[in-house]
Amino acid sequence: MLRVAGLSKAFGAVRVLHEVELDAATGMITGIIGPNGAGKSTLLYVIGGLLKPDTGRIILEDIDITAVVPYKRALRGLVRTFQISRELGELTVLENLLFARPNQTGESVWKAFAFPRRVRREERAAADRAHAILERVGLWRLADHPARARPKGRPARRAGCRGEPADARRDFPRHPDAVRRGHHLRHRRARHGYGRQHLRAHICLRRGDQPDLRQLQGDRGRPACCRRLSRRAQVNIHGSVVSAREIVLSTEGVAAGYGGDDIISNISVAVGKGSIFTVIGPNGSGKSTFIKVLAGLLPARTGEIRLGAMSIARLSAPQRVAAGLAYVPQEFNIFTNLTVGENLRVSTEFLERERRASAEQRERVLAIFPEVAGRLGLRAGYLSGGQRQMLAFACAMMAAPTVLLLDEPSAGLSPKFVAEIFDKVKSVNAMGVTVVMIEQNVKEALRIADIVLVLVNGATRLLATPDDILTKHDLHKLYLG
Repeated sequence: MLRVAGLSKAFGAVRVLHEVELDAATGMITGIIGPNGAGKSTLLYVIGGLLKPDTGRIILEDIDITAVVPYKRALRGLVRTFQISRELGELTVLENLLFARPNQTGESVWKAFAFPRRVRREERAAADRAHAILERVGLWRLADHPARARPKGRPARRAGCRGEPADARRDFPRHPDAVRRGHHLRHRRARHGYGRQHLRAHICLRRGDQPDLRQLQGDRGRPACCRRLSRRAQVNIHGSVVSAREIVLSTEGVAAGYGGDDIISNISVAVGKGSIFTVIGPNGSGKSTFIKVLAGLLPARTGEIRLGAMSIARLSAPQRVAAGLAYVPQEFNIFTNLTVGENLRVSTEFLERERRASAEQRERVLAIFPEVAGRLGLRAGYLSGGQRQMLAFACAMMAAPTVLLLDEPSAGLSPKFVAEIFDKVKSVNAMGVTVVMIEQNVKEALRIADIVLVLVNGATRLLATPDDILTKHDLHKLYLG
């Protein structure tokens, strides 16, 4: 049994835990609930030994472990998981489990040589137990896959244009017009400056993918991914014909992935100015991969990305921020060793001096986020999950972006903070900032979105308004097929 008696913890003048009492009986599931900032994570850190309590005791099986270091608590049977997983990405899933097993004879070099049979026997037993655990949690198929965080189970695809018909692949060595004109690809490349990946994207467009987005092009003499956006062109966005001037962010035939696999393929969207564009889909569908490609953290293998009329596919992440595209990642989105005020200040330090946040911009941001304004001198690592998300949101707004990218802003937050986060999204959007948001909370996402993209297995399943999705489509079928 685990018992906590009179546990208190404070960070400076901020009291997080005060005289906490807890009894967790053997074999029972004990839940700890409360709003963001209530001290739930701090309590687990103290029980796990990563933080020392100011007062109180922690009793495990009638033994006081208050002063015991974390790894010795684990040896006594007290282990914990973390909200943000930090697996060893280069090891396989199975190797991660084997690595976590304590007191292995093979950890000692001389014992490994002195007792080889014992080492092999222990390793076989550990492997059997690890396989049993993986089967219990449904990961046995991934035992030999690298543990780095990326969607699994999707077939590997070629690195060119994904999803094109077989006859398009046969046409690949030549430009579609070269059959008639007799020009070889290398001559076209030397003349126009595009290569094989550009040509494959063009073949996809020539085969009929996303015909509405092709109207964005004003110069038909070059591949679609190399042309500049015509400011007088018109495009059909979900039933409404608008000027290209009103398109603030667009993608054409974007494909990206990790290693030899494509996680997303042939994604073509157009985001209207001042709208909330939401991407939903099941886990592993490529939502976070898509937004990382937009932010410049992951290169697109094929396709084009434009911010307004400007191509940004080859710009780095800082260059995209300078161009007006800000990004709030789902995790690791603040500097925990800096104060709240220092986080706000350094958020635009990498920009040129004239683009850095002014005092007026800082005041506007603090007016939107009063939760941040009241904690400027507090170390950011002491904030709750919801408060950290607010701070990350505020840091992104310091750059006065045209487009704000949000990767699951409500993940891991209490219902109260979820509502507040979505209210902040609406407030920022009301200021004229276009929002592109990845979200798992489908109900809230549909409530505030203007346009919704449904991704399944890295491909576009549906692009429609929330009303169309709710009235004309079954979300279960959209997700599961």
